Formats: sequence, C-alpha cells, structure tokens
Amino acid sequence: MLQKIRDNASGWLIKTILWGLVIAFVGTIFLVWGHGGEAGQKPVATVGDYTITNADYSQRYQNMTDRLRDSMGPDVDEDIIRSLQLDKQALESLIMEKLVFIAAEEEGLTISKDELKYAIANNSNFQTDGRFDKDLYFSVLRANELTPRLFEKGLKGDLLISKISRIIADSVYITVGETKEEFVKRNEQAKARYMILSAALFEGSVDMSAEAVSKYYDQNKIPYTRPEERKIEYLFSGYESFRDEIEISEEEKKVYYDTHQYDYSTEEKVRARHILLAMPPNPSEEKAAQTRKRAEDLMKEITEGADFAEMAKKHSDGPTKDVGGDLGIFERGAMLPEFEEVAFSMGVGDVSTPVLTRFGWHIIKVEEKLEAKLKEYDDVSFEVEIAIAKKKGEVMAKSAITSIARDKQKVAGSWEELADSKKIVYKETGVFRGKPVPEISDSAAIVKRAFDMATGDRAGPLELKNGFYLIRLLDVVPPRERELSEVRGEVEEKMKKEESKRIAREIAEKILARLRGGENFGDVAKEMGLEIKEAQNFKRKSEIEGIPGASFSRKAFKLKVGEFDATLVGDKNYIMELLEKKPPADADFEKEKNDIMQALKSQKNAQAVSLWRLKLREDAQKKGLIKIEPGFT
Repeated sequence: MLQKIRDNASGWLIKTILWGLVIAFVGTIFLVWGHGGEAGQKPVATVGDYTITNADYSQRYQNMTDRLRDSMGPDVDEDIIRSLQLDKQALESLIMEKLVFIAAEEEGLTISKDELKYAIANNSNFQTDGRFDKDLYFSVLRANELTPRLFEKGLKGDLLISKISRIIADSVYITVGETKEEFVKRNEQAKARYMILSAALFEGSVDMSAEAVSKYYDQNKIPYTRPEERKIEYLFSGYESFRDEIEISEEEKKVYYDTHQYDYSTEEKVRARHILLAMPPNPSEEKAAQTRKRAEDLMKEITEGADFAEMAKKHSDGPTKDVGGDLGIFERGAMLPEFEEVAFSMGVGDVSTPVLTRFGWHIIKVEEKLEAKLKEYDDVSFEVEIAIAKKKGEVMAKSAITSIARDKQKVAGSWEELADSKKIVYKETGVFRGKPVPEISDSAAIVKRAFDMATGDRAGPLELKNGFYLIRLLDVVPPRERELSEVRGEVEEKMKKEESKRIAREIAEKILARLRGGENFGDVAKEMGLEIKEAQNFKRKSEIEGIPGASFSRKAFKLKVGEFDATLVGDKNYIMELLEKKPPADADFEKEKNDIMQALKSQKNAQAVSLWRLKLREDAQKKGLIKIEPGFT
C-alpha cells in the first residue's frame, strides 16, 4: 500500500486520500473561533474577521498526520507525509471551515439553544448512567483546558457548518436521463484478450552484487531506521466484557424510552427556498427602502408565474443561489427567528411577502412540510435495549478499572496478576511516536501519553472507544540506524522486487508500442512466450477472474474496439486488446432505476458540497478575504 502511494504521489490516489483527510475535519470537530488573541499564539492566517493561530494549525496538522497513520498503518513515513503536503492541506482545511461558517451566517442559519443542549446532553463523554452529568461536563472541559463558553461557541460553529453542508447536499436532484446513463455504464459488457507479463520473470536479471545492494541500501536507509520505542504494559476493561451480566427489564426499557423521547422523535420540518437581497449592517433608510422595493418587484414576478428557482439563481445574494435558493429541510431553531416564524406559518407552495432579517430582505417559498412525530415504542424497542446495555456496560467497565486504579498497593505491584479476572485484560507492547498500536483501537491518546511519561510512571484510567485503560511505562529503547548486515535479507528482497518490476514495465511498454504500430497480437505473444487469455462479458467495475481489483475492466472500457493498452496490478502487467462492447437491455432499466437514483443522489450530494466549497474559496480569494502570513503560503 505504501509503495502504491509513492508510485501515485501526484495522481488520483493522493487526491482521494487528501480529500478523505480534509473532509474528516471540515464540519466534524469542535472549533474554536477567533482564538488568536491568547498569550503565546500567533496568527498564521485571517479569513474575514476570523483568525487562524499557530496553535490551531499545529493541532490540525497533528490530527491529520495521526488520522493518516490510523487509516493506513503505522509504517507511513515522513516522505509520504511530505508527498501528501499535509502542511498545506491542514491550513487549507482551517481556511475552508471559516469560509463555510461565514457562509452559514450570511445565509441566516443559526443554532438554537435546544440544538446546542441536545448535542451536549447526548455526548457520551458527558454522561453518567446514560444521563447528562453536569459535574462530569465541567470536569472534561477542565481536563482539556476549555471553558464552557469557549467550548459551546466552538460546538455551535461545528453544528452550523454541518447544517449548511446538509442543506447544499439535499438540494441535489437526479433526472431520469442521468439515471439511464448510469444504468448503461453499470451494465454495459465487454470482451477483451490479454497477455500477462510478470515481474517474477525478470528477477534473475537484477544485479544483486554486494556493490549494488550496498548502493541501494545507502539510497534507501530511512525505512530501515528503527525509531524510539516505548515499552508499556496495560490493563484493559472493555464494555463488551460485561454484556452477559446485564439484565434489562421491559419496564426499564419503557422508562428509558419515556425519558429519552427526543432521541426517538422527528421534529416538525419545512423544506423551503429563498431569495436573499443582502444589505450591509445598519443600512440607510434609502438603501433599506430600495432593497425592499426590489424584493416586492421580484415577489410580484413570482406570483405572476416566474419560476422561483430561476429567479433565485439570477437575483439572490445568498450562498444557495446556485441551487435555486434551496435551503433543504430544516427544523425550528435552524433559521433566524423572524425567518422561520414566517416559513413555518406558510402552506406548501406559498410565497411570502418580503421578510427582513439582519442579512437583508428574504422572499420565501415553502416546498414541503413534515409534521412532528414520535416513533412508536415497539418500533424502537431494540434500539432502546442496545442504548441501555451500552450505558450499563460502560459503567461496569469503568467501575472495574477505577477500583484497581484507586488501590495503590495493586497498581504498584504486578499488573499481570490483576488480570486473573476474565473481565480485565493484561498485555505488554511497544509503541512508537505517531503510530497506532495494532491491538488497541483509537490508540493515539495512549501513544501520546506514553511519550510524556518517565520509566515507571503510570496513567489512567484512559477512556477510548471500546473501554478503559491503565498504562505503565516499562522501558525506553532509543532510536538507532540498523546496519546493512542486520537487514540484508529485507533489503535484497525489496530491491529484487522493485527492480524486476521496473524491467517488466519497460518491456510491457515496448510490447504496447509494437501492437499500436500494427503488429499482430498473437504473433507478439508467441514471440515473447506469453499465453493469450480472454475475458468475456465483464462490466466496467468487474473483477476479472485471476486479476485482483477492477483496474483491468476500467482500463478496457476506456478503449475503442481494436485498441490496445496495459495496466499494472501488483507485479503483473496485463497487456490487452478490446474485442467487443455490448449495451444492456432497456427492459432491465426499470428494475434498477430506483437503486441507481439513490446511489447517484449520494454521489452528487458529495459533489455539490465539494463544488460549493470550491466556489466559496474562489470568491473569497477574489474579494481579498483570505490573508496568509509569510511562510504559510
């Protein structure tokens, strides 16, 4: 996998990885807005009135690096991190957050007190026995050096970003024509013949002399350098270990359902469009009157038959103008009070008279209304049971590990002996800075703590996704460069594979050139001593028997009948000729239409948000809203 990243350092794979890393941080973490004035923090960029500090940047860069290593394995080295340009991506993701937040404010979106309370009360980090614990809430914030005001301000920003992103995504519509086109892509079949040129054929051609191996090692020492290792032992108390001890009565489930009805309710919702005619803060009476007159004229055109969505695209000043002013589906508290008061009082299809908010004059059209509804107990009984079991399991796991942590004699003695209980797990392991521990899910907190400790120190209980941990540092093994004599076998094996793969690729390119020059496929295969195989009736994303993945089929569908190409899969080059393409039967379209429309909707939702963000970035750049300090460009 790591070699694949290096091989594709400027291509599609890198873009995919980067998007995954960036999107994970846009609208999904607690944000601290305008936090640049604190002692010791310097601005690295400003976006409008908001400041991005060096602390913000450093935290984001570290988070993205940790996420990369968590998702791709502990062997991701600094060369790969540099090739991904995570430093630039970290700053760019912070800039994008601010832009999206500003856009949400300009659109008139807000986060109500109820939404904020719900988000906090339902965060498991702030709950005891399944209920919000005010003392725990303040304790967690203190441990993270946050005040409630600062935390709640950041959380509101996060919720606001999520809200406007959902609105943009929900504005997408899929046509029958698009669905039919996708149906053809999914079901069109092809036929091809191919020959396989394996790198293994050329391993004997690689120069494996002592001089060549030594030179290769000198040029590639970093993978063979062993970093500092921290040896730790830990005790683990997991939620799942206590499931068999948990009893839940029907009465208990009903009480939980009755006291958590917000979790099982759907609020009254409205889907609406709007046209915003923006005004500056504290506009003159003349400006306000002129803007209202424009709004009234537009409203008149709409009531006389003009298409609302087209009018929004042409006249609205809001960020949703490109999607016809579509605000998607929203609950009470999502919009400014004066806006939602009108929207929730209207009927489906109604168009409002101009509505004034601090952002300007709005014309609103209601597209759909959904009534508030409480899900029936019988429909969510299983969900209720799972929720109760999880809460009880968490309490029991925490109690078990806490009782050990509080017993000074136990934590000072042999931890392995404490694992006699089947509910407590004991293990020793080595950890490396910035790399996950394979057997521990979400281990970044443990690794970080291990590198802050001295030998003999202990820490915990630490709560991770699956339970609670006590850790103790046993030893520190300093970093060292391993000599060629220690790793000769690894070096020779890697060198042989890389060089034979390069030779095979060069020969495959020569074969391809000969075929494109007019030589016969069968004659070339015979001359090279390669067997000709045939793939029949495969689809665009099919995995051909004996060929891992779908790169062969994707490459084949880019060809015209009679054309040639080659694709590399693992250490094998597949040199192909497309023989035939066959369209699907129209009669099958109706069977697949709904599923395809749903899949396209999800795909286009993501694309809509991505394009909207790009346009926000371009517009902000043109307006000079983004200023980056020297050294961060």
